[in-house]
Amino acid sequence: MACLGVEVIDVLLLHCDDPARPVAELAETLLGVVKAGYAARIGVSNWPADRLATLARHLAEEGHRAVASYQFSLATPDPAHVSGSADPDILRVIREHHLPLLSWSSQARGFFARTASNGSVDPFDSERNRDRRARCVALAGQLGSRPETVALAWNLQHPDVWPSIGPRTTEQLDRSLAALRLSLTSEQVRWLEHGD
Repeated sequence: MACLGVEVIDVLLLHCDDPARPVAELAETLLGVVKAGYAARIGVSNWPADRLATLARHLAEEGHRAVASYQFSLATPDPAHVSGSADPDILRVIREHHLPLLSWSSQARGFFARTASNGSVDPFDSERNRDRRARCVALAGQLGSRPETVALAWNLQHPDVWPSIGPRTTEQLDRSLAALRLSLTSEQVRWLEHGD
């Protein structure tokens, strides 16, 4: 831990699953890291739903709540270009086991800040996501906010979601932090996602 300049890592995640190894063995390894004092919390990213559920059960039996880390945002990516998205099966496991979700690409790589395609392949550029972005623009106008702020506020309305952000400028950081002060109603949350 000395090379990181910390005594204990807050959260240690196994990024990819090794399906050749039993979940119980991997759980034991993760628990060993906690027992040795190297990490306060442990979890995984990009595991299939069935193995995530098994891991959650093993860790819960030992008094630990796993952290799950998957892509989760108002915009859902094309699975051909982005793996590790919190699909309905993953979200069901997260809810059933009351796991905190460390969501990455929570602002869909800047998709909600753009007004049109940026010319490169964008895994978030789909008709459904463009409709969601248009609803963010409309609601942001009503609330005196920005579309990317509204999209992040949508993410924050879900219990036990810890969105990660990747601002490149102080202005982008300020727009993200503004989502903490933006309280959306349940009707607005539903409308942003479904348009109903």
